[in-house]
Amino acid sequence: MTPLRPSQDQPGRFCLGCGYLLTISKGEGTCSECGREFDARNPRSTGRRSSTFRYRRLINRIFKGSLVLALLVFIADFAIAFMGGNAILAFLITFFSTPVLIILPTTALIPSLDVRLRTRLAGLLLPILVVSIAWPSNTRLPFDNPVWYWPFDLSFALHQSAIESFAARIRAGEIVETTPRIGVLNFFDHTFAEDNLGLQLTGGGWGGVHLVQTVPGCRMIWWNTNWEKDLGNGWFLVEQD
Repeated sequence: MTPLRPSQDQPGRFCLGCGYLLTISKGEGTCSECGREFDARNPRSTGRRSSTFRYRRLINRIFKGSLVLALLVFIADFAIAFMGGNAILAFLITFFSTPVLIILPTTALIPSLDVRLRTRLAGLLLPILVVSIAWPSNTRLPFDNPVWYWPFDLSFALHQSAIESFAARIRAGEIVETTPRIGVLNFFDHTFAEDNLGLQLTGGGWGGVHLVQTVPGCRMIWWNTNWEKDLGNGWFLVEQD
């Protein structure tokens, strides 16, 4: 099909959807090639070059691809944290996804990005949510992360009454050896550090992630920990080295 010739009002304007040369009137119009709408009163609705649509299409593909990858990283980090998994695994997933987490908000800020506002906002907020889960709280960097590993706070709040009941039965001597599953949390061992009770979520005979119930006035939380997360009411999530 031979491209339509532009009018004298606004010569050389091209469709942002396919790069087709448009006939520009003084009002709204539609590209006869791909059907994309444009507004002659809004220069941003058309392109000055036929190659503009290729640039926009490339930016859109990079943004959408980064958005999907970042969403998968968020789901993985959320699932690991929610089930009390190893925080190092979530950190490594996020660390190796750093290029995606940088590209996504960068492309979201490009004005010519052809997406809805809520999709653009998702591209800006998703990296923040990912980092809020996986960025350790006990770093030596200038800022701290007070909400680190926050999905486990949600999980613990949902299961707290059942966990406290289970812990009370252990302390009363009713439970000696068991591997219970409470909701999504799977405890495969328990032990005591002085009077503090540790319910083991991951790891081997000694190391791993433990959900610890402390007693008032305790001298320590747990043995040889890499990190400790305060859950409130004397409960801590810790990783034993």
